[in-house]
Order: sequence, then structure tokens, then C-alpha cells
Amino acid sequence: YIKHLKAVKQNVNVPVIGSICCSRLGEWKSFAKVIEEAGADALELNIMSLNTQKDYQYGEYEIDQAVIFSEVKRSVRIPVTVKLTSRLTNPVAAVNMLYSHGATDVVLFNRHYQTDIDTDNMRLVTGKQISSPHNLYERLRWAAICSASIPLIRYAVSGGVHSGNDIVKSILAGASAVEVCSALYKHGVDIVSTMLSELSTWMERKGFSTISSFKGKLNFTNTPDPTGYERTQFMEHVQ
Repeated sequence: YIKHLKAVKQNVNVPVIGSICCSRLGEWKSFAKVIEEAGADALELNIMSLNTQKDYQYGEYEIDQAVIFSEVKRSVRIPVTVKLTSRLTNPVAAVNMLYSHGATDVVLFNRHYQTDIDTDNMRLVTGKQISSPHNLYERLRWAAICSASIPLIRYAVSGGVHSGNDIVKSILAGASAVEVCSALYKHGVDIVSTMLSELSTWMERKGFSTISSFKGKLNFTNTPDPTGYERTQFMEHVQ
């Protein structure tokens, strides 16, 4: 990974963000330093795990995230962001805890490895790892709620961004950036130009000259019907 990071830095003229996922605190700190030394311009911490222990205490995971972030932040000079998992009781509280520890950026959300079962051979197999546009809905909900509750944090939406219209939705919800991966696997790198063109066309049609002029325009505070973000029952909306 470090060799690859160094090669990328030598061949591109854009900022390169390193990404790590470790299991122990000491590893987070040491890996972060190595990635910084390799030339990364920033670092994304993928802090996620399945909590399956019967004696698990509620809130332990969120506390661990804050501790890992704080330790890594102190060990490097480059910007550090945390990529949260969606499997949180309260993402707003998790973001607020990170903010209280000095975080300025978070990514919503990471996706766990998908597991499936092969019924013919009766064994576990890899599920579908590529995201779909449907994955965006949950990100829009929490970007809108979190950006209204904790506006000093910058949010990136990750998961389900497959078009320029998806970028527009994310920014309207309060995101400052988006992460695109599955769309690149499906359509190749040219999809980026297409998405940016769609974004520009929409902005021109709506009369927006800058991203900031419509960022958060439909977050929880600004939307005319914020209850739509908190709604959990759906039967009355299904015909």
C-alpha cells in the first residue's frame, strides 16, 4: 500500500488522501505516521467493527472512535477525518463526540463487507460489494440531520453517489464533498466528467454560481418539512 501511495504521489497533481483500517490503537498511530511519511496529503480513518459480544456496553464503540482519532491526530501533522459506519444508535452523538475531540471532518458512511450464503454448496460467499443509488438515501438523511445539529463539521457523503444528480442531493442535504467508488468500477473514470457536467448544468438551470450558495439548503434546519428526515414509518406513503 505504501509503495502504491508513493507511486500515485509521483504521478498525479491532486491531493492524495490515505486510508487505513486497523484493529489496535498502537497500529493506528504507527500506520498513520508511515502513510504521512509516504506523502499523503490527508488521512481517512476507517473505524468500523461488528460488536457481537454479549457483555458489550452501549457507547463503547463511539468512545473508541474518539480515542483513536485523538491519538492519530496527535501523531501526524496532516488533516485527519473519520469515516463512520452507519450502524450507530445515534450518528449525531457520535459526530458530536468526535467534534469535542477536535475533529473537523467526517464521512457518512462506510459499508461493511457483505456476506451471502451459497445454498447449493451450503457455504458462505461474498455478497454484492458494489453500491447502488439506493444506498444514498440513508446518507442524505444523516447528512441533513448532522449538518444542522453540528454545522462546524464538514461532511462528505460516501455510498450511493452514481450521478451528478446524486452530488446535487448530497450538497443540498449539507455535504461539502462526496466520495465516488462503485460508479468508477461500473463506468470507468470518464463518469467523473459526466457527473461534474450534470452538476454544472443543474446549477446553471437553478441560478447557483457557487456550491456554497446551495449547500445545506435542504438540511434539517432549512427544509420546509424536516419531519421527513425523522420519519421511520412508511405505510401511509406506499400506495
